[in-house]
Amino acid sequence: MPASPFEGDGDRMPCIHDLFEARVARDPGRTALVSGTRKLTYGEADARADRLAQRLVDAGVRRGSVVGVHLDRGPDLVIAALAVLKAGAAYLMLDPDLPAARLRELAEDAGAVAVIAPTGEAVRRLGLPLRPVRVADAAGPALPHGAGGAGPEDVACVMFTSGSTGRPKGVAAPHRAVTGTLSGQQYVPFGPDAVWLQCAPVSWDAFALELWGALLFGGVCVLHPGPRPDAVVIAGLVAAHRITTMYLSGSLFNVLVDEYPGALAGLRHLIVGGEALSPAHAGRALRRFPELRLTNGYGPVEGMIFVTTHPVTPDDAERGCVPIGRPLPGKDAYVLDARLRPVPDGEAGELYAAGAGLAHGYLGRGAQTAERFVADPFGTPGTRMYRTGDLVRRQPGGRLEFAGRADAQVKVNGYRIEPAEIEAVLSRHPAVRRAAVAAEAAGPDEKRLVAYCVAAGGQRAEPSGAELRAHVAAALPDFMVPAVFATVAALPLTPTGKLDRGALPRAARPSAAQHRLWLLDQLGAGLAYTLPVLIRLRGPVDSAALRAALSDVVDRHEPLRTVFSAGDGEPQPLVLPAGRADPVLIEVRTTGAEREGRIAEAARHRFDLRVELPVRAALFLDDGDGQARALLLVMHHIAVDGWSLVPLLRDLSLAYAARAGHEVPDLPPLPVPYADLAAEQRARLGDRADPDSPVSRQLDFWTAELAGLSGGLRLPRRPD
Repeated sequence: MPASPFEGDGDRMPCIHDLFEARVARDPGRTALVSGTRKLTYGEADARADRLAQRLVDAGVRRGSVVGVHLDRGPDLVIAALAVLKAGAAYLMLDPDLPAARLRELAEDAGAVAVIAPTGEAVRRLGLPLRPVRVADAAGPALPHGAGGAGPEDVACVMFTSGSTGRPKGVAAPHRAVTGTLSGQQYVPFGPDAVWLQCAPVSWDAFALELWGALLFGGVCVLHPGPRPDAVVIAGLVAAHRITTMYLSGSLFNVLVDEYPGALAGLRHLIVGGEALSPAHAGRALRRFPELRLTNGYGPVEGMIFVTTHPVTPDDAERGCVPIGRPLPGKDAYVLDARLRPVPDGEAGELYAAGAGLAHGYLGRGAQTAERFVADPFGTPGTRMYRTGDLVRRQPGGRLEFAGRADAQVKVNGYRIEPAEIEAVLSRHPAVRRAAVAAEAAGPDEKRLVAYCVAAGGQRAEPSGAELRAHVAAALPDFMVPAVFATVAALPLTPTGKLDRGALPRAARPSAAQHRLWLLDQLGAGLAYTLPVLIRLRGPVDSAALRAALSDVVDRHEPLRTVFSAGDGEPQPLVLPAGRADPVLIEVRTTGAEREGRIAEAARHRFDLRVELPVRAALFLDDGDGQARALLLVMHHIAVDGWSLVPLLRDLSLAYAARAGHEVPDLPPLPVPYADLAAEQRARLGDRADPDSPVSRQLDFWTAELAGLSGGLRLPRRPD
């Protein structure tokens, strides 16, 4: 079997499994794992892992091998990770929630020699020519402790991160990177009294914190069901199992504070990491739960979980940003300029991480390893440091403050701007729950800043654009004040709970027709501008193909994936990214007698243009034979008119034919996006502030023509 290029020298410093086995020897009957109603003691977990380790060795796994673990979260997954380490190999988590093609790429890149899976069919679906190993088959002899031969420099786990070249990079983390981040540390009290929740995705480095942070120190690890953390489930687990210690991403922490604050009750220690900690949310959590010990953790996967930590205080909530703190014992954090010289305190520089937690590099990526893992001029000869790409400032006393990504800066009107700095200011507004800022194209050679804000709700009124603009302008220079402020129902999150910037909508310019129809909708006339189209059907209909075809059409036509936020009394169209807008298609089973009434009812749908796509569909099925009888498309006139129905229905027909044949529709690209047409129209009309513009001349003309008319117009008021 091929050996890892990062094998160690065989020194017998404690490895992850060594520390676990020491805990087993102290108290084998102590509960180690809790998963639903199942409990597993330290002794039971160790015995099962020893037997599986021998099964792996029998299958050809050796010291330095990489073994894929393709299991749902549960006790078997933990047993598998332990067994791989005991066999001297490194585990690679192949998350069943990811596409098979992605998992196959990861396993091939890592050079996996075996896969632990529930069945052989699960491995065959991945398309890997590897022998599957089942946890259930490990019923024979046990591998003796220490027989795997791994040392502290041997790779313990391979974790993939996105790559600038478009290919994922496998981070090779040795045992000492994990143990060095957990052993002898004080950011949380590791020990037998701790009950940890393991809820992070298993392919994340936070998985190692939650799992080994419990099992290497005699604690209890409670396993979250399902592949992704869920706020409602977390709240239930904390209460049911008296969780004491938990890790959350910054965005997931915000969601819990805003919507499920009871989930934090009873916690003793909470670590937030992965993205910047919101000062406002930290303040609310500490005020409500003064006994909670809240820690801000910072660290890329290449530095294993955390490089620095900071115990958060109520005073930190009053700052513009919460410090990321100081390096952990055994680790170093350097703030350097482009020539690798230390920058003065208070000035921004790039953060370089060094010390015990550092990974060996990227598997099979020599050039990228050399680019990011460079010689450490401040350490002993032969040591290296990792270039994080993050900008920080060192404050007097040594605390570090995060200042954004070096490669996330945007340039607007000649100024280089960190969106995170504007987001922090917006999040301090009492009427704003969360905020995201992006730089978007405003013309061929022009960019503008757009702020997306989630309103705090409750008793507070939705903030106006003028109010938010004044708030930002009071704290930041003019060039950092966003041109557009849009209120959205929620910010998109990745499966790991981080902000998904790629899924943020794009702020467009409304056309004159859209502006008029939006105003009529605000006055309560929305139902009068609903366009229902009924298509009678014969024969079988593939509802899955129809659903996919409807998504294809929505992705193709921008007006169909546009929602309308309000800002300063004006409509603000927000175009959702293609592939991120899910049109509604409901299936209605009816008898023939009631069908027409149900169709008429569905045709009267009133769109909420702030959050709903302006198109929805209903497929009416016969309650007797289950065959489709009619398809109703309900659209709002703000997105569709009589002329556009022809190309829309044509595209839907072509897309359905392709999807029904298990193909992707090949529709020609549109010559001009609708947003560009709207921008061109507004450019032709000109600025209302310009008295010589066409729009000003027309307004003056009609003002004069209508002058002197008697009577007043009583406009309806939309109910709150």
